[in-house]
Amino acid sequence: MDDLRHLLALLIPITAIVGGLSIPILYILTHYKKRQLLLEQNHKERMLALEKGIELPPIPAALLSRDVFDSPEDHHCGWDEADKYLRSGITWLFVGLALAAVVWLKNEPEHAGWALIPIAVGLAKLLFYRLAGKRAKPGTHQPEQV
Repeated sequence: MDDLRHLLALLIPITAIVGGLSIPILYILTHYKKRQLLLEQNHKERMLALEKGIELPPIPAALLSRDVFDSPEDHHCGWDEADKYLRSGITWLFVGLALAAVVWLKNEPEHAGWALIPIAVGLAKLLFYRLAGKRAKPGTHQPEQV
């Protein structure tokens, strides 16, 4: 029975590591497959246009991007580069605050200072978002000016 507990105690971190690594790998593979299908469809469309003598349609900019995590959906839902900094800044800030709260509640306030690292990253991204501002584009929202 003691051996079984020891084995189960080893399986928990192994499962967490394998599960934690498999999610980004699956995301990258599905993103690659989707991008490959889009490239094939675009190629077929261009070949048909050439055969019929029609003017070639322009290549979508999302297909030319080399960034693995730059999904075309981000461009369609209104997120631009500055909005990504806002989104990630808020995420980092709240992760840091949650980490500080957890450490503080475990009665280890001397270690709560480590939570300043994600808080600082979040504040830096929010500061960058604020300082960079956004150029007015039709159909996008404008951050409030102070």
